Formats: sequence, structure tokens, C-alpha cells
Amino acid sequence: MGRKRQAHREGVVHAVQRGPWGKPLVLIWNVVGLGLLALVVVVGVLSLPTPLQVLKPDNTWVVHAPYGLLPTVLVMTAVLLHIAAIRKVLREGRA
Repeated sequence: MGRKRQAHREGVVHAVQRGPWGKPLVLIWNVVGLGLLALVVVVGVLSLPTPLQVLKPDNTWVVHAPYGLLPTVLVMTAVLLHIAAIRKVLREGRA
């Protein structure tokens, strides 16, 4: 069973790298990912107990450890990785 799964993964990688739809799919995947991250940030900000709050319940759990790492480290890491992937695909398209 392990070999079958490995062969399937190689097939997906091969299709993305060499198939005609590979680069557009990677771009779409990363743009959608950035959009979803933006949505998460907007919902998080609109849930904080500030004058901007329009969503309930209060989003106060992000100010306590270890949950503060979610918006500060993990979300920013995901944004940077999506941007890096988009730049790599666009750079390879010019070469």
C-alpha cells in the first residue's frame, strides 16, 4: 500500500511540473490561499473587542499564550510561503 500512495504522489507532482495546467493551478491555489488568509484576518479583527467589533462572540483568546502565535507567526508564515510560491512560478514562467 505504501508504494501505491508514493506512486500517486509522484503522479500529482509530475502533472503539476510538466502538465499544461500545472502552473495555472499552482497560481490559483496560492491566490485562493491568500484570499482565505485575508478573510481569516478580517474576521479576526472584526471579532476583537474594539470599536471596530461587529462580530460576536469576542475574539479574546488570541491574546493568551500559546494562541497568540496563530496570528503573529503562523498566519504570517503562511502568507510569506504563498507569496514565495507565486513568485517562483512567475519567475519560472519567464525563463
